Amino acid sequence: MPAAPLRRRRLGRPLALANAVACLAEQLNHHPDLIVQYGHCTVRWRTHDVGGITRRDVEAAQRVDALWRALQP
Repeated sequence: MPAAPLRRRRLGRPLALANAVACLAEQLNHHPDLIVQYGHCTVRWRTHDVGGITRRDVEAAQRVDALWRALQP
């Protein structure tokens, strides 16, 4: 699934998102590529067994969107 960087000007919220995504990934037993850099966090879901994106990836991405919204002030 194409990654959309979730941007903030500081590291705190992107890092908090990365931690929340890590917890979600453990719950789902489905692990994304996760890149945290100053000001943004990129989460890339993909099912390696099928070599592409599945419904599971889309649902996980939707949950990450909800996590990101919950972290906003």
